[in-house]
Amino acid sequence: TDTVEIPNSMQTHVYNQEVASDDYKVSKATCTKKATYYKSCECGAKGTETFEAGEMLAHKYTNYVEDNNATCTKNETKTAKCDLGCGATDIVEIPDTMITHTLGKVDAKAPTCTEDGNKEHYKCAVCQAMFADEEGTTVVSTSDVVERATGHIDANEDKQCDVCKETMKKEESKEEPSEKDSVATGDHTNIMIYVFAAMVSVGSAVLYFKRRQSMK
Repeated sequence: TDTVEIPNSMQTHVYNQEVASDDYKVSKATCTKKATYYKSCECGAKGTETFEAGEMLAHKYTNYVEDNNATCTKNETKTAKCDLGCGATDIVEIPDTMITHTLGKVDAKAPTCTEDGNKEHYKCAVCQAMFADEEGTTVVSTSDVVERATGHIDANEDKQCDVCKETMKKEESKEEPSEKDSVATGDHTNIMIYVFAAMVSVGSAVLYFKRRQSMK
């Protein structure tokens, strides 16, 4: 037998194979991107088109720097940048690093007829939290320390406050006056209406009996 090569009969490469091996690796995996490889032909030839395969690397944080940001309500934090240079950061809270409250004493103030007062307490100048004690161990709320205004007092009913001496305005009543109130205030309108109604009733009764008598 004799084998003869036919000129110009070679098939073109078809780069449709995705083989994730070092022979075709373009770049290693990072913490933001998977490893990339060249696609290859079935014959093993390397193409120019790439594909991704595998998993991304985990971020790596080792150099933490304290942020010096502790307050009286939040712990301090520390921050590190990824060792692999991707720019990602990791923030970790440092336990038991809150600073103490900056407490100031608020003196007791007695309420007046028109203004609220307050009990003695301590207030933080930074976070505005309120406490019953100087050590800042017992938290209190506004309702715990505020003493409401007493309102005007007129025990002798002279229309003047016994405490602040302010003249008090007479409150207008929306209720209809009772018969007793009418008599007490000299208003006899209601009484006259009742008397008139009674007289009409009596007159009607007399007229009725007279008619009965005349019909017999």
